[in-house]
This record gives sequence, C-alpha cells and structure tokens, in this order.
Amino acid sequence: MSHIHIPDGVLPVWLWIGGWALALGLITLAARFGGRAGARRAVPLIGAVSALVLVSMGSAIVPLAYHINLTVIAGVLLGPWLGAISAFIVVLVLALMGHGGVTVVGLNTLVIATEMALGWAFVRGGSRILGRARIRPVAAVATVVVLAITTT
Repeated sequence: MSHIHIPDGVLPVWLWIGGWALALGLITLAARFGGRAGARRAVPLIGAVSALVLVSMGSAIVPLAYHINLTVIAGVLLGPWLGAISAFIVVLVLALMGHGGVTVVGLNTLVIATEMALGWAFVRGGSRILGRARIRPVAAVATVVVLAITTT
C-alpha cells in the first residue's frame, strides 16, 4: 500500500486528527526508545535511508502509475523505532510535494511505520529460522507478505 494519496478536506476531521495524535505518540515513543541506538549513528542513518525511501516513493513507474516501495528494506536497516521516525520524515516531505494532503500525514505515518516494523520483524525472524545464508529469499517473501498485509 505504501501511503494514502488523499487530498486535504476529504477525510472526516475525527479520522485525520486521530491519525495525527497516534502518529505523534508513536514518534514520541520512537524518539525515546530509538535514541538508545546512539545519536551519532542514528541521525545520518535515518537521513540516508529516508532519502532513499523518499526518492523511490516520489518516482513513478510510468506505464503502471506505481512507485517502488523500499519500506521493508528501510525497516530492516533502521529497526522499528528509528523506522517510525523515518516514516514521519518521508510522509511529511511527500505531503509537501503533493502526494496526499497534510491532513493524512498522521495516517500515512502509521501505515509506513507499520510496514517498516513488520518488515524488520519478518526478516529478523526468518533469518533466525532459515539462517543468514537465505536472507535474500527471506527478504523477498517478507516484502510481499508485509505489503499484502498493509494493503489489506
């Protein structure tokens, strides 16, 4: 699914305010728990991964009207807490570029942060079960499963 392309003024106020409230709560928790990774390592990593996700989501595959989704890979690289911070950054910049309204930033943050957290959990669990030698098929299956879950 990746994110919601809904302009401002379409969703009911209670829905997008609730999305913003939940997203801000998630970002607050993520800043608290994600800060344990060490700011010297975390800030450049969040910036680089967010830039890659932003470029992929901002570039459309022309004949399909679809864009590449790197949220699962970003979740694997960042983990669930730093991934939530990255999701908020990506969604906010995308909204300012016209990919959905500012009112849906909270909901989009929740969707993308969920993709990152599930991707991290599935790849981590799959690599523990099948071993690191099979990380590529584990990542491929995890990507398909996570995107199917969040699309549903």
